[in-house]
Amino acid sequence: MALLLSLAATITGRVIAASSQAPLNSVQVFLEGTGTGTLTNARGGFILLNVPPGTYQAVAERIGYARTVQPVEVTAGATAELDFVLNEEALGLDEIIVTGTAGAARRREIGNSIAQVTTADIDEPLLSTDALLQGRGAGINVSEQSG
Repeated sequence: MALLLSLAATITGRVIAASSQAPLNSVQVFLEGTGTGTLTNARGGFILLNVPPGTYQAVAERIGYARTVQPVEVTAGATAELDFVLNEEALGLDEIIVTGTAGAARRREIGNSIAQVTTADIDEPLLSTDALLQGRGAGINVSEQSG
């Protein structure tokens, strides 16, 4: 067993933000397809221990930043240095659909036709919500009720 550990390599490095050059903490750094990974510390540093010799695709990802992939080659008993620079990326969220039933649903989970009505599509002044919705989508029928 001691012989196997002495053949293992180490990968160290740092992750910073492209815009500010500031270190990024809590970035997931891992070797794709191996199950080997870690999180960066407060100074953006990381260490991957006991990496078998070979060539890998190293990945760094964090919410709000674009996923970055770099190749890295490690040799037995050596330490490879690998730094990442992450670019900010807007986070795309799923749309929430109002269905009239309990609970929220995402657009891709609904099997029905979905119409989207936005105020940007309206040329005339908005007088009421029922006037806004009437006839704007397939199957939309609004009837006024008194309360």
